[in-house]
Amino acid sequence: PSVRQKICYICATIWCIRLLAFVGYRVIIRGSDFRFDKLNAYGQAYSFFAWTSGGTWCFMNFFALWRLADLNPEHTSGKLDALDLLGFFLFAFGLGIETVADLQKYSFNASFASGNNNNWISSGLWSWSRHPNYCGEILLWLGLSFVSVGGIENLKQMTLPNIAIVLTTPIWSITFLVFTSLMLLEKRADKRWGRLETYQNYKRRVPVLFPGL
Repeated sequence: PSVRQKICYICATIWCIRLLAFVGYRVIIRGSDFRFDKLNAYGQAYSFFAWTSGGTWCFMNFFALWRLADLNPEHTSGKLDALDLLGFFLFAFGLGIETVADLQKYSFNASFASGNNNNWISSGLWSWSRHPNYCGEILLWLGLSFVSVGGIENLKQMTLPNIAIVLTTPIWSITFLVFTSLMLLEKRADKRWGRLETYQNYKRRVPVLFPGL
């Protein structure tokens, strides 16, 4: 593999390790997670659907990297250019946002048993977005998609099918997160705090995903 391909694979590995640590912490250290609890409560059919959805999410997220892996290393061995640097910046920036948001939420919930905190987090990055971790997730996959193009020269030669393959990654990332995890968390939050005027003020003041939108 070329240097560009190697760096992309390293970035994807970092994402996998972060996700493993995130999920492992919630279940092993915190003791439970309401999403995983549903797998046991709703039976085998729901469990099959949930794990299949999770596997599909990961597979579709990697579409841009599948294409990059399929390219001859000679076609991606050129010097890293502005498109690559933009992509790596977005990846690092998104990963940083996601990690900081998770750590802030862990700290906020640390003194409570899992699921027993009766307040919502509205400080730090969570004062800019109701789901800054998902905002970071979307940005990092957008960044890796840019790098997976193989540089500006490859971008000029790409056909529409190849462009569609690369764009599958960021489009799928935002679509899946918004219409599954984000909607589930918003519904759960409304059920717990929707009757409170302070929470309604928080929702009016803080955008659901991207700051300023």
